[in-house]
Amino acid sequence: MSHLAFPDAADCTALVIANPAERAARWRLHHAQWGDGFDEHGFLRREQALGESDVLRDRLRMWLLVDGHGQALASCETWTTAFVHALPSGHQHHLRGEVVASVLVEPRLRHRGYALGLLVQLTEAFAREGVAVSTLYSDVGAVLYRRAGWLLHAARETVVPITTEHPWPEGVAALSMGEVADVLKSERERTAMWLLEPVAPTVVEVLDGAKVAWHWMRAQHRAWARGEQPSETVGARGKDGGFALWAAQAAQPRLDVLAWRPNGQEDAATLTAAALACAAACGLAEVTWWDADRETGTGPWRRPALRPTAPAGITAHDRDRQAGLPMLRWSGSAAELPLVWGGIERAGWM
Repeated sequence: MSHLAFPDAADCTALVIANPAERAARWRLHHAQWGDGFDEHGFLRREQALGESDVLRDRLRMWLLVDGHGQALASCETWTTAFVHALPSGHQHHLRGEVVASVLVEPRLRHRGYALGLLVQLTEAFAREGVAVSTLYSDVGAVLYRRAGWLLHAARETVVPITTEHPWPEGVAALSMGEVADVLKSERERTAMWLLEPVAPTVVEVLDGAKVAWHWMRAQHRAWARGEQPSETVGARGKDGGFALWAAQAAQPRLDVLAWRPNGQEDAATLTAAALACAAACGLAEVTWWDADRETGTGPWRRPALRPTAPAGITAHDRDRQAGLPMLRWSGSAAELPLVWGGIERAGWM
């Protein structure tokens, strides 16, 4: 490992993979920082279940920046994912990517450069592993991440409040987790088609069932923590073949739309209605679409006419996203910048 020296480090710093005991210790710190809605036992049980699941076992790692005595100074988790890199020449390449999450420095150790040191050494480790692109969704610290080489992507969201009961729309099929794989198979084929001739070099994260399952498992634990029965519905398929995927947010009573793929305006309207119906049935307060104005992404489903719209009598709120700001770090050829990052949605968030 390469080392970076910091004034308060005992000798030097190194980046290591946490062992199970170290992961549990950091999870306790995660609970103190981000565990709204969970007691510590429930939070640790959720993290352990996620880490040991078939979905995450070989894809999720916790990294520690340690000093010369092995004391943890900072930590983060990363998730291995796949990207498609498309060039105007028509060539497409599949790239390994990593999603960075849960960057944490204990309050007593902050303002000493440890978070930046962690990120710098992490990107060096990614380069050695052949990781071409890494992403993160920053609630705080965008300046820090930009110093470490991540580029900020401005984004918006649409929020529709739940003010009444909403019936499930006719002709729309509810999707369970077991049906997601078939839906995403056709999604990958569709994505490959519209990336045949991009106007600029473009990278798109491959939407896979493992990541949807990660959100679904978190939603289950959220419901259990509140003494509720988890919903088995993870999305809907429209009459015209489009679909939407969603999950309840872990800390707040809202439904986050993970992926939005309507095939026309009627599809968009009925998929919106299905999301509202699911949220109302779960007792949630609102439904949130990221980049719902469709002006900050690319793709056939990102036309303004296909944006979600609230039913009559309900006001949708469009706003600049103030949290979860998407950021991307490109480790490929500098000649391919600027790069279009397509598909900015909740499905890419950890």
